[in-house]
Amino acid sequence: MIKQLRANHQCVPLLARQANTDGSVTANFGESTTWGNDDPSVFAVTIVKGLQGEYQICNGYGKEKATQVMNDHWSTYIVEDDFAFMAANGLNAVRIPVGWWIASDPNPPAPFVGGSLQALDNAFTWAERNNIRVIVNLHAAPGSQNPNEHSVSPPLCKWFHWIDTEQPDWARQEVEEKHWRAWETFFEEERQEKARANAKAERERQIQKLKAEQARNREVNQKRMDDEAARRFAEEEVRREAREAERKRLSERAAEAQAAEERGDKSGKWPLWTQGK
Repeated sequence: MIKQLRANHQCVPLLARQANTDGSVTANFGESTTWGNDDPSVFAVTIVKGLQGEYQICNGYGKEKATQVMNDHWSTYIVEDDFAFMAANGLNAVRIPVGWWIASDPNPPAPFVGGSLQALDNAFTWAERNNIRVIVNLHAAPGSQNPNEHSVSPPLCKWFHWIDTEQPDWARQEVEEKHWRAWETFFEEERQEKARANAKAERERQIQKLKAEQARNREVNQKRMDDEAARRFAEEEVRREAREAERKRLSERAAEAQAAEERGDKSGKWPLWTQGK
């Protein structure tokens, strides 16, 4: 289906061109527009196919519609059955292209929408179930590397001059600034991710250290309690043996006193003997 629409050069972030009376197409019209047929900033654009590429779709549809379109695409275009089919036919690896903005998912920079990281996670899950290896391909780096839609088109494309070498300086400068900001964001997120990983590892080390210390303390306390219990048991055993020996001594003296009294021996004092006197 071929569509035709009227565009204005002031739709900056698309950097649409204006049609001038001399037949040239530029984007440097600086006056207000009336959208009339005699307005040189208004021109016809023929669209021979739909939006192509993630940036174009997100930028063209807007966040709300693009979120629906992209998530419908991610959930239906490639599914787990495709991985099962590949595994059944002897394939053991897949290559998955991703854009640099996936590192910021689920809140990627505009105009991109969230959901791509979840789609990648699903692919890893399906691949693992089917014993397929995954090659993640950074298909679009910050600033882009060619003028094609799969590498992000203007204004994020660093190589915009491949399309039109007569772009104004402000446009190329804006592209360069976005290019470096994108890289700075990428490295900052990477640095933060490493910092979080290091902090997590340090917390884990501290937790393990604390657990080891607590285990040592429990061991020391248990040994102390065991030693105290053994000491008390030994003391009680000594006292028990002393009491038993005393009862035996008193019993023997009582028997000796009773025998003396029965013999008529008046020299002994049996009651006193029985009391250990």
